[in-house]
Amino acid sequence: MHNMKALQLIIMLLLCIPGLGQHAKTFFEPEFQKVKLGDTFQTRIIFYTGHEPISAFDIHLEFDPEILKVVSIKNLQSDVFTYHRPFKFDNSLGKIDASAYQIDKTVPTDKFAIAEISFLAISPKKTAVKHVLNDFPKTIMAYGGVNMLQIARDLNIEIEGESLGNHSDLNEMELGLEIWPNPSNVSSQVQFKIPYADRVHLGLYDLKGNLISEIYEGEISENIPYLFNINVLDLSSGVYACRLLTNDSYQTEILVVSH
Repeated sequence: MHNMKALQLIIMLLLCIPGLGQHAKTFFEPEFQKVKLGDTFQTRIIFYTGHEPISAFDIHLEFDPEILKVVSIKNLQSDVFTYHRPFKFDNSLGKIDASAYQIDKTVPTDKFAIAEISFLAISPKKTAVKHVLNDFPKTIMAYGGVNMLQIARDLNIEIEGESLGNHSDLNEMELGLEIWPNPSNVSSQVQFKIPYADRVHLGLYDLKGNLISEIYEGEISENIPYLFNINVLDLSSGVYACRLLTNDSYQTEILVVSH
């Protein structure tokens, strides 16, 4: 009898040690999205804590910026967590990051949404939004300084549609093409700088590959920044592609028009 009580006491003590058995989970809801090229869609980041406390979390996600763009991120638990890095995204690098802690607070339930992300589908491919788990900084859910995260599942996405144009004879490369502001409701500036002299064509297309407007066509000099203005007042709200073509290469950037 004494041995049984001793064993029960040992088990209870072991269960109280933070991080002894990782149990927390994070996943997307929904975890799979099938959308069309040009669609905007949402997913939520869900935390499952198993009714155990968490004192801090880090979220670090990676996505392919040639396939997806983040439109917005809505923080859903600002009253529970104190953020030292609020949710932010970088569409040029394909990254989403956030970090927060809580002191003398409790999580609302054992399963709750921490953020809602709106994505824009810009290329017809299969892709995924993945948690960074093997490099620092990485996704964690911690208590008492110990990572309690057991499972971090990906968001899988299938985008249907046709690719914009056919430039199989050209190389897709970085030509310094940038658009700002983006999204836009009045006008945007398009700029590029190429390290060699060439003849270029800069155009605005819909996602079916139809030319909406020709922004510039002509000769350019090497390492000279070129800047052009796009008036979007007459364009319908939606997604467009700004494409820069040289003799042997091209670059495409997505422009979102929102009136």
